[in-house]
Amino acid sequence: MPPTVDAQGPNNKVSPTNVLVRWIKPFGKRWSVALSAETPSSNITEEDAVCESVDDWMPDFAAFVQYEWSQTAHVRLAGILRTLPYRNMVEGKNRNKAGWGVQLSSVLHPTRQITFYGSVNGGKGYESLGGDLQIGKYDLIPDPRHPGEMYAPAAVAWNVGLQYNFTPSLFVSANYSQSHYMPHGSEMAPDEYKTGRVIAANVFWNLTPRIQVGAEFDMGQRVNHDGASRWARRASAMAQFSF
Repeated sequence: MPPTVDAQGPNNKVSPTNVLVRWIKPFGKRWSVALSAETPSSNITEEDAVCESVDDWMPDFAAFVQYEWSQTAHVRLAGILRTLPYRNMVEGKNRNKAGWGVQLSSVLHPTRQITFYGSVNGGKGYESLGGDLQIGKYDLIPDPRHPGEMYAPAAVAWNVGLQYNFTPSLFVSANYSQSHYMPHGSEMAPDEYKTGRVIAANVFWNLTPRIQVGAEFDMGQRVNHDGASRWARRASAMAQFSF
């Protein structure tokens, strides 16, 4: 992800904080693979007397394969597989749906002064793992065609960012990101989230190895399922001391 003053970052940022057990294995000079089991935390939409959430019981399983050609440049393909439990109140039984997500990401340096950041992710039932899609309970939603049943809706998101270093201690960055939430259209309320876009520009200055200041201007758009949309604009500043 490109550097931003706003801690949320681009609106496709996948950023769960989980307790996990991970195995990682480098092979060759530039490749590495990893597998992990992580504490689950699903977020589903309940419907009175039809379906409700139950406790997560199966870990999320994640993996990645990465190719790197320097300590700060790589391309990575990552994925996650989830068990999403719920209770079908019509049948009086607990049910499980599968959720999954994949992400392709990269950091590279076309020149000494320029850094490129990019990522694209998509899947079904991975919405609670970060970004704009945390705005709702979108991992599972009720299926109006089958009362009591739920399904994992699809989503896709991406971002691109550039950083330019004027000096080792002074740099600027800019990024553009989008997220798209894609359930079956008929069951969504008109004011539910459909698409989001964020544009951000930043400047950072490392005054000392421990002190950094920065400023950002960003613009964001939200589009609802009924087509209604609004833009928001924000300016932010930051001062950080690292110890």
